[in-house]
Amino acid sequence: MELEISVEDLLNKRKIESDRIEFKAGWNPDDIYHSVCAFANDYNNDGGGYIVVGVEEKNGVAVRPVKGISEYMLDEIQKEMLSYNNMISPPYFPKAIPLEVDGKWILVIVVRTGQQRPYKSPEHVTGKKDKKYNYYIRYLTSSVKANAEQERELINMSDQTPYDCRANHKAAFDDISPVLLEDHLRKTGSKLAKQVKERGVEEILEDMQLLVGPPELRYIQNVAIMMFCELVTIEIEPDCINIMNFPGIDRSISEKTIAEGKRFVSGYYRNRRLGGFLKELDLSEGHSSGIPTIQEELEKNGSPRAEFFTDEDRRAMRIRIPIHPAFLEEGTDITETEEKTTKKVTKKMKQYSLILNFMADGECHKTSEITEILGLKDTRTKELLKELVSLDKLVDDGKTKGKQYRLK
Repeated sequence: MELEISVEDLLNKRKIESDRIEFKAGWNPDDIYHSVCAFANDYNNDGGGYIVVGVEEKNGVAVRPVKGISEYMLDEIQKEMLSYNNMISPPYFPKAIPLEVDGKWILVIVVRTGQQRPYKSPEHVTGKKDKKYNYYIRYLTSSVKANAEQERELINMSDQTPYDCRANHKAAFDDISPVLLEDHLRKTGSKLAKQVKERGVEEILEDMQLLVGPPELRYIQNVAIMMFCELVTIEIEPDCINIMNFPGIDRSISEKTIAEGKRFVSGYYRNRRLGGFLKELDLSEGHSSGIPTIQEELEKNGSPRAEFFTDEDRRAMRIRIPIHPAFLEEGTDITETEEKTTKKVTKKMKQYSLILNFMADGECHKTSEITEILGLKDTRTKELLKELVSLDKLVDDGKTKGKQYRLK
C-alpha cells in the first residue's frame, strides 16, 4: 500500500495544513484513537488527516532524523488496530502504511472522512471494563471531546449530505467511461465535450465540480459514478427481465413501499444532483417520478406491473419486469416461473451481500475463505466473485492459482 503524497511533503507539512497532521513519538492507542475518531468525523470538512507514529515533534515540526519504531512493533501495532477499529461505533478502518525514513520505520495512519459519520470512540480503547464512548472532533491541532452542541452538528452533517453528493471512497478515475462523459456533455451543449480526450477524466470532473476531498486525494462523487459508470446488470429470463443496480434503495423508504412499487418518496432526496443532470437531458420530469413512469408505460403496453426488491443491507436493487402475457409459451405456469426466478435472484443478492460484508475489512481474501463463509462449492463461489469483479465491486489480484479478492 502506497501513500498518495510524498512522505517528505507530509513530514514537512507541505501541501497539507498542519491541523491535519499529528506526530506521535510512540504507540499510545488511547490517545491515537481519539484522533482517528476525530479525523473520521471531519467536523470542519477538511477531508480527514494523518497520524504519523514514530516521529517526535518540536514546535509543530517533525524532528529529524525520525525516532522510528521497530519492525516487530509495526506488526504488533497493525494487529492491535484490527481490534481497536471494531471498537469505534460504527466500525471504522483507517489505512496503516509502514514507511522507511532516515533509515528507520514509521507508521502513517491515514484517516479519511468516514462515510458513516458521526463516530464514537471509547475513552480508553485499552481498558478492560465497560467502555465510555465519546464523539471526538478536531479543534485547531488537537483532538477533543465534542460538547452537546457539536454532537448535534455532527449528526446534522451526516443527515444533510445527499447520497449523490457524497464521496465514493472505492471508485477510481478508470471507472469513469470517457465515452459516457463526453456523450453527456455533448447532449447538454457543454464546451467541455471537446476537451475530454485532451484533458482527461479527472480534470473534466473537477471542472464539473464532481470531485470532493483534500487536494492531495480527490474523490469522485456518487453522482458521477451513477451517471458515467456501467454498474447495472441485465438478465433476460424466459418470463421476465431482471435489472440489478448498485447501490440499493435508501433505508428511509420502507420495505412495504418498495414492494408496492408505486412511488418512492424519501425524507430527503438522496440523488438531488443526479436528478438535476437527468432533467438537463429531459429524461426526468421531477423528483420521485421515475417509478410511476415505468408503471404507466407498462400499463399502456398491456404488460404486468414491474416489481422492486432490495437486500437487507440495501447494497443492491432488483427490478423485475414480467413478460407480456401474449408472449408466454402455451402451457407455461407463470406463477411457478415467477417464484423460481424470484428465489434465484434473491438468493444471488444475499450471496453478493455476504461476500461484500465479509470483505468490508479492506483486506485481500482467498476463494477458499469465501467458499467457507457461503457454504458453496468452489466453482460456484468463483462464478460469484467473477460477477462482482465485472460489476466493479471487487478487484482480483494474482494469477489463477493464488488469486485473491478485495473490495474496490
